[in-house]
Amino acid sequence: MSLSLPSASHPARDLFDVAHLAQVAAPENRAKLHTLISAKASAKAFLSTNTLAKSVVFIVIRADGHLHLMQIGPKGGHKVLWDFGVLA
Repeated sequence: MSLSLPSASHPARDLFDVAHLAQVAAPENRAKLHTLISAKASAKAFLSTNTLAKSVVFIVIRADGHLHLMQIGPKGGHKVLWDFGVLA
């Protein structure tokens, strides 16, 4: 598995922990990754009780196998902050 990481100066680098990414991307943990639908549901639940937060960031597995760092807002709007690549 070879994932593409943002450079140290990229703003997305501050939004995730590399060790956590390696842990969740491990084959035995992939079933625990959020899908876009589950990330949106979790974001909605979190943001409904934390009114000062404007968005939540998740590591999401897409149907095509791409691993994305995504920002999700209170109404379910989402933005890909980084594409780590396809999990092998």
